[in-house]
Amino acid sequence: MVTTEEQTRSSITIAAAPAVVMAAIADFESYPRWAAEITHAEVLELDTDGRAHRVRLHLDAAAIRDEQILRYRWDGDRSVRWTHESSRVLHSLDGSYTLTTTDTGTLVTYRLSLVLKVKVLGVLRRQAERIIIERALAGLARHVMTPAS
Repeated sequence: MVTTEEQTRSSITIAAAPAVVMAAIADFESYPRWAAEITHAEVLELDTDGRAHRVRLHLDAAAIRDEQILRYRWDGDRSVRWTHESSRVLHSLDGSYTLTTTDTGTLVTYRLSLVLKVKVLGVLRRQAERIIIERALAGLARHVMTPAS
């Protein structure tokens, strides 16, 4: 497990209740519509509360194509944490979304740390993490705020 100090993080406020935001995060089948790098998501196993525990994600991020299986741990509508179980290109991956109620909606904080199986300079790894986080937060906000059709 990676410590908080080693993780890249960013936040966004979404004008919606935490339950609405967490429902969007938990809806893995919708990820290809709002998470640009994810082309397919499949829930493999549910936890005792009926939320995804193991998920297979297919990624296509320009030069990086990967299939990952991630394990999720949920804390109600307050947070979700994940770690990687398997991946062709990642040695490790730890991430989380933490949701906090604000006067204007929900503050969503995304933390991420990944280690590729090939050596990469720390500054390049953090830059990749920052891009992933910023795209995911922007996509999540658009997805939550766009009415279902």
